[in-house]
Amino acid sequence: IMSSSSTTAGPVPVPNGTSPKKSIGHPLLTWKDPIKTGKVFGTLIVSLIVLKSVNLLSLFFRLGSIALISSAIAEYAGKLITGTGFVTRYRPSYNKTFSHKTNNFLQSFSQDLPALEEEGQKLLYSFNIENTLKASGLFYILYKITSWLSLYKLIFISTVLTFTLPAVYENYQDEINQAVVQFSGIAKEKAGEYSKIASDKAAPYLKQADEKLGPVSGFIKQRYQVRTASTTVGEQNSSAF
Repeated sequence: IMSSSSTTAGPVPVPNGTSPKKSIGHPLLTWKDPIKTGKVFGTLIVSLIVLKSVNLLSLFFRLGSIALISSAIAEYAGKLITGTGFVTRYRPSYNKTFSHKTNNFLQSFSQDLPALEEEGQKLLYSFNIENTLKASGLFYILYKITSWLSLYKLIFISTVLTFTLPAVYENYQDEINQAVVQFSGIAKEKAGEYSKIASDKAAPYLKQADEKLGPVSGFIKQRYQVRTASTTVGEQNSSAF
């Protein structure tokens, strides 16, 4: 009788030595099914082009007026000829499908709304200074982008990128990750060099100011701690936990 032993399967080795590529995003966005993704992507692009070239609001009211007057004429003619309106005779039964779907969506959204509101207030009131600074940078970038591009162009570009970037990253994620690590290291190295240069250039001026202040400078150093943005953020992060 063979004894049963539990074994843990390790990662599947890859011939070239790299780790297996992870699937990211929704299969629709990574073109796992090219026909299905192509239909959705094509429909969105065509809809955006139609939205750009057609006044949908005017078209809606025009079609609505035609549908309503046609319904009234058909109903009147049916009652005049047969005693029962044609619309009443052939219309489908009344239903509330749209209102039910809308109600379900609003209920789901209302459940998530308190958490979203709390997170927004934390950003606004600097619950975490670092996160607030990141959000301010993101808002400024979005402000610059929206000042350069119209809303339609933003939606069009976002749609194209949504259906291209996930697939590109999934196919070339090893190369992209290596490039990100490399450029991050270069950026940190350059930032350290510029910081040292700025510190070296500012040192003589700080020394002169310290000598001119004399006793006042010594009193300030003894009386108050010098605080930096990094220490403030660090304390804020530790207090958040």
